[in-house]
Amino acid sequence: MTEAQESHYPAKMATIADVFDIDQRTGFMPPDPPLDRLPQLWEAWEIVLDAAVESKLQVGDKLGLTKEEKTISKKWRERVRAVRTTLMITTSLS
Repeated sequence: MTEAQESHYPAKMATIADVFDIDQRTGFMPPDPPLDRLPQLWEAWEIVLDAAVESKLQVGDKLGLTKEEKTISKKWRERVRAVRTTLMITTSLS
């Protein structure tokens, strides 16, 4: 490389990992693993989510749901609203 060519390049070339903020160990994934569960403050939401997973909840307006699936979906949404309302009241009192 000629002296003129060298002057166009910085002393230390940035690596692709530096430019795109790619972790050397995990690639595009965050370096720390995600939480298994939210902190205790958010346990009410975790319980509601657990119920959805356990019941294999289907979206209430999905076509082809049985009456039972629609009822389960409706009750779950009511439970979410109740948790939301409770948390809103609790935080406004704090």
